[in-house]
Amino acid sequence: MGDLTKTNPQLTPVESLRAAILIEEALKQLSFVGKLSKEQRANKDSKFAAYRGDEIIRIIDEQQELQQQQLQLIQETEHLQGLSNKQEYKNSEAKLQQISSRLKETNKELCKNLRQNPNLQANLMKLQRERQRLEEWLTQTAAELRSSFSFKVLLANIAQERQSQERLNEARRRNREVQQAVELLESELKKEAAEFAALQRSAAAEATGIKEKTQKFARQASIKIAYKETALAEQLHGALLLQQQQELQQQKEIEQTKQIIDRDAFVQEKTLEFLQTNIKQA
Repeated sequence: MGDLTKTNPQLTPVESLRAAILIEEALKQLSFVGKLSKEQRANKDSKFAAYRGDEIIRIIDEQQELQQQQLQLIQETEHLQGLSNKQEYKNSEAKLQQISSRLKETNKELCKNLRQNPNLQANLMKLQRERQRLEEWLTQTAAELRSSFSFKVLLANIAQERQSQERLNEARRRNREVQQAVELLESELKKEAAEFAALQRSAAAEATGIKEKTQKFARQASIKIAYKETALAEQLHGALLLQQQQELQQQKEIEQTKQIIDRDAFVQEKTLEFLQTNIKQA
């Protein structure tokens, strides 16, 4: 669809009347939708309700787009009516008929969704705001068409809505970028956490290996020390036995030497006595 801001907003009285009648009919449909939104029924499952709410907003957006197309086609049809190119006029009329049929279908879909989910509070509030805004637009446009045969206010509202939509799209784009950045950071954090966990496991395995080696060395050292202690004890015991044997041998030798000395002393004493006796007798 072309840029509506470049469209000539001035219409003939007949064109303005036809457009005003169509808009007033749309206002009646919106009023009917408003009455349906006030009915109350049982609550639905939350996921199903959320889906229905999105479907309602989608239908409303489609209706707004169709209504904009309808207004442009009305203007094009009125412009082509007096020209010689009848085929283009018929094509425009056919498109206008298709849009009108689609508007009726979307209105039925909207009514069906509202009947099935009348208690979607959040969606109903949003629907109410959208409906009120659309009613204001259409009321202003119908009044302007009847008073000045133009729809400048509608074009201004559409331009403002497009700017708002562009800002919303930009905000969504930035939100997606932020979300992607967050997901990237989360991925990097998970990667770093996995690497840190791997390092911890490696350090734990290395510490376990060192502990096992230390315990092995300790056991080997304990065995060697015990062996050396046993060998030294045996050596000491052998040395003590040898010393005891040597002491016994020395004691024995001392006893033998003492006996020899005592015997020699006895012999000398007897010899001396014998000599003294012989001397006295002589």
